[in-house]
Amino acid sequence: ALTLDGTGDAYNGGSSSQFTVDGNEHPGCGISTTGAGLPAVGVTTAADVAAVTSGIPSNRTQNYIGVDGTTPDVQNVSSTLPPNMQSVSALQTLLSTIKNSVTQPVINGPAGNPSDVGTASAPQIIYVNGDLNLSGNTVGYGILVVTGTLTGVGSSGWNGIVLVVGTGNAQLDGTTIWNGAVLVANTTTGLAGNLTVLGPTTSGINGGGNGGINYSSGCIAQASSTTTFQRI
Repeated sequence: ALTLDGTGDAYNGGSSSQFTVDGNEHPGCGISTTGAGLPAVGVTTAADVAAVTSGIPSNRTQNYIGVDGTTPDVQNVSSTLPPNMQSVSALQTLLSTIKNSVTQPVINGPAGNPSDVGTASAPQIIYVNGDLNLSGNTVGYGILVVTGTLTGVGSSGWNGIVLVVGTGNAQLDGTTIWNGAVLVANTTTGLAGNLTVLGPTTSGINGGGNGGINYSSGCIAQASSTTTFQRI
């Protein structure tokens, strides 16, 4: 449901006892699916498993659930990450491909809510070069890329794929809801100054609320099937 794709990840789970991160399959985006469950939170080293687990308050561990049934469900998924998510260069290539397929002009941040965040029947591919602040009741559909800090407040959220790749910082209110998958990666600072290695990510859940991050292969499939005409 949530992948922190770096080394030295920092995670602040907040104090609310209601926000959930659920790796079990959730039907969504008009697609009823019964696929296999996944981890609630995936990281890439054993040290990050310990660090992220320590960032989850004791009154919230039961809200991080996934395939293995333990709580909190934080697992090292480095062996199962696809190749295009395992290095700085691979992620930059992935983002370049997505940027060339946007359904609306690239947004230069810092920015607020995009004017068109899509619908279930017309998902969008949105690329924000910089910071993005989703607020109010804004709920998007499709693929969202944010190269700066993604801030989600109010009743906002996303249905599909969210890639916070660049500075690798996602700060979400406890009231926000994200269905599909969220990946956070730091491609800018590198590990201990080595710009070829993914650096530490920063993520936090702020304040109370009954929101959550829910894995949904249906929402991922819908977002992945978005097509646009391209000038060649």
